[in-house]
Amino acid sequence: MNDRDSVAGDLDATRPFHDCPEDLTPSDVSERDGERITHVSFSAPSPNPLVGITQFSYAIPTRAVVSLEVFDPQGVRVATVLRDEVAPGRRVLLWNGCDDQDLPLASGQYFARLQVRGPDVGEDLVRRLTILR
Repeated sequence: MNDRDSVAGDLDATRPFHDCPEDLTPSDVSERDGERITHVSFSAPSPNPLVGITQFSYAIPTRAVVSLEVFDPQGVRVATVLRDEVAPGRRVLLWNGCDDQDLPLASGQYFARLQVRGPDVGEDLVRRLTILR
C-alpha cells in the first residue's frame, strides 16, 4: 500500500477517477424550507448491508472539492464514487458496489470516506459499509 491509495492519503485532484453514468447519480436537494447547512455531514450508506445499489447522502455548507472513495479493510482504495467540485447543498449518490474497473467487490466490510476541501472547510468523514453477494 502506498500513500496515494491509503485512507490517510491527501486528496489528489489530478488522480483520475471512474465516472460511470449507471452507477453515479447525483441528486441536488439543496436547502429546503429555509434550512441552512452550517457544517459537513455524511449519513450512513443506505441500505447497509448492500446487496445491489446503495446510496450515500452528504451535505456541504460551501463550494468545495468533494471526494467519495471506498476502501477495503487494509486501507487500500478500491473505488472512487465521486471526485469533483460541488456547490453547497445536500446530495445523494447511488453506487453499485463495483470497483474502479467495474468489477463487483467481494462480500465483506469496507469503508466509505467523504473528503471535503474548500474555503473554510476541510473534513474527512468515514462510514462503514457491508457488501453481501
